[in-house]
Amino acid sequence: MLILIMILMAIVCLYVICVKKDSISFLLFGLCLSFIIMFIGIIIYIAKSGGFSQSQRFFLFLIPSIQVKLQYLPISLD
Repeated sequence: MLILIMILMAIVCLYVICVKKDSISFLLFGLCLSFIIMFIGIIIYIAKSGGFSQSQRFFLFLIPSIQVKLQYLPISLD
């Protein structure tokens, strides 16, 4: 679910840039892009630590296979 929210946020930011091409829309796009990158890092960290209930997994990953793929990424937690 959180992944879908990030995708929708990216689509809306791209739409705003296409419709309104001023400096504020580019700043908004940069803000949303940094927010999405931060959430991706948090989701990978949560996937690697594990130990969550089924409802939390559904909220964060929507599909259990996404958590498994992120859990076995070759990134250390250090």
